Amino acid sequence: MLHRNIASLLSGLVLYLGITASAWATSASITAAGTPLITVNASGSFSVYTLCDSNGQNCHDTDGSGSVSGYLDNGYVGGAGGIGSANYSWTVDAGHLSQGMHTFKAVASDYGASDTQTQTITIDNTPQVTISSPAGGPIEGAFNFTGSATFKPVASGNTGTVTLYVDSVWKTSKAFTTTTAPFDY
Repeated sequence: MLHRNIASLLSGLVLYLGITASAWATSASITAAGTPLITVNASGSFSVYTLCDSNGQNCHDTDGSGSVSGYLDNGYVGGAGGIGSANYSWTVDAGHLSQGMHTFKAVASDYGASDTQTQTITIDNTPQVTISSPAGGPIEGAFNFTGSATFKPVASGNTGTVTLYVDSVWKTSKAFTTTTAPFDY
């Protein structure tokens, strides 16, 4: 009888250890904000836990270390490792991203677990163009083509380009480094 009680007690202890062995807490988080520079922060947190094989054997304690990796549209950007937590930050110039949706992703991983979090943003770099001359209607003789373009800000490089086409034929282009670009052709 005593043998059965000890076996039952040990069975309950093994079951309890099996539950504990799979109770880890690895988590990821990500934030992306700002314009024209988007600051992205990927972070992961890791805990110490007991990791066992599928049979509940060969157990070992983890040390709470792990890594976090950052991605932009599924392309690896970089990462960092740490004990207890890890953080990786980078910046993206929104003016150099293509129009549409972009996904930032953080993946936190340790010995036996991983967690993924994403944040999606929509880029709209559509410039606004105002033509002030010529006015509508028939045109006779020489004229100037004037107006202004307003571009979304970028952190570096050209902000935008104004290109003149006449009857679908390219005539000239000028690159601007400011967000407001008057033109006169």
